[in-house]
Amino acid sequence: MTTLPDNIVEFNALAGRVLVALFVTHPMPIALEASTFFPIERGALVSPGSEINEQWDLFENTVAWLRDEGYLRYAMAPGIQSYNPTFQLAKLTEKGMSTLTKPLPALASKDGKKTIGEQLVGAAKSAAIKGAGTAGLEATKFEFAHIVSQIFS
Repeated sequence: MTTLPDNIVEFNALAGRVLVALFVTHPMPIALEASTFFPIERGALVSPGSEINEQWDLFENTVAWLRDEGYLRYAMAPGIQSYNPTFQLAKLTEKGMSTLTKPLPALASKDGKKTIGEQLVGAAKSAAIKGAGTAGLEATKFEFAHIVSQIFS
């Protein structure tokens, strides 16, 4: 197995979290908010160079890339000075939905979850069980990244 650079692991993990959020609400559009994916503590500063600002930049660029590649669409992109970057009315495209419902033999698991979407939902549930917030997400980051690497390989 090839070891991926850290930026690709982070991108794949976040892309997986974004895709699963859209998958479980399909066909209803939702608002994708950066603070949902990277919670900020009350009173924390969002300033250039801060960790949360870098995470929110990753969020904006990941969602834009998923849109550019045809996996999702949204009605409005956040403004440059947006406090909490939000993509309104986001939903999966036909390409996004068919990708997530496609069975991949490499992802077949013992519990019968054979589609990418089912694998991502399982990873999201695992994150919730492992703990709320950053700890649960960090524990499953590589699981999300592995699943999504099957899409973009």
